[in-house]
Amino acid sequence: MDDDGVMGEPADLIADRGDALLALYDTALADVYGYLLRRCGSAATAEDLASETFTSADPTDDWDTHLDSFLAHDVLATLAPQHRSALTLHYLDGLPVADVARHLSRTLGATEVLLVRSKRAEVFTRPEQPVAPRPEFAAELRDRLAFLLGIPTITPFIRSMPVPSNRVTPYLTVHDGAAALEFYTSAFDAVDAMRVVMDEDTGQLGHAEFHIGGSAFFLSDEFPEMGVLSPRSLGGSAVALHLEVDDVDAAFAAATAAGAESLSEPADQPHGARHGTLVDPFGHRWMLSQQIEHVPPAEYDSRMRELGAVVTGATPSAPPFDGGIWAALNYAASVPHATGVQKSLGRGFDKLD
Repeated sequence: MDDDGVMGEPADLIADRGDALLALYDTALADVYGYLLRRCGSAATAEDLASETFTSADPTDDWDTHLDSFLAHDVLATLAPQHRSALTLHYLDGLPVADVARHLSRTLGATEVLLVRSKRAEVFTRPEQPVAPRPEFAAELRDRLAFLLGIPTITPFIRSMPVPSNRVTPYLTVHDGAAALEFYTSAFDAVDAMRVVMDEDTGQLGHAEFHIGGSAFFLSDEFPEMGVLSPRSLGGSAVALHLEVDDVDAAFAAATAAGAESLSEPADQPHGARHGTLVDPFGHRWMLSQQIEHVPPAEYDSRMRELGAVVTGATPSAPPFDGGIWAALNYAASVPHATGVQKSLGRGFDKLD
């Protein structure tokens, strides 16, 4: 990495790719949103999925080609096998008609006829027309993309669109908001999205927003006169934050290096995740988790019975089970699960600055 860009690439090249991604967003949002809406049936869910799709996109990738290929495969899946094979070999794999004929064991003339008929079948099975999402959603998501790409926008990055009633956003109260945002940026690669500074002299924050991956968090300094108190003033917090990561050991090491206190080191758990718990310098507990195996409910119950506990409520008709509240705990193979509760819930708050 150098002063001009990322991984040695010029800053203007990165900017050009960012502009290209925004241009693709402008042309493809209705296609992506419509595709997701038709499959999930919920406008709120389709907005969440579309937001995650675009905010996790890499501006260095050829997303226009990816999108075309993605939609093409979706259409091809609806065709008869012979039509699907002919179009895939010729249009997606780029084979000449003669090579397609050889692969399909057909004459050249018969293959040309098949391609014409296949193309006609593809036209009749194309997806429905694009669906435009709410203008407020489209505008805010575009501003968010521009912010993440480092591209200036005309309007400030402010959450303006209505929030679906089923969305929960953690709102953290801390005793030093500016320092907390610095910590989350360093420890969890958070993006500092916006701040409302109440006092420019002290830097006191009335509100702030930061993002970790696809998740949004709100934050403010404490205001004792309004009953808004931080874990330091309360002597601890009854709420914990469960953060899924790709490499829990690396994430845990980064967080503790940035100033977090380890409550329980990462270890493999019966629910199929490798899990570690820490408390940040502002009194909030974070449970870092990396899924390492899929554990069916029956197997999870069997493992828990060896520790003196049982798993209930996991029936074949229930939604997929991902560990639930038990993901908050660390287990010890030779002692009851209460030891994990004590480690996760009962330490660390007497050491806050």
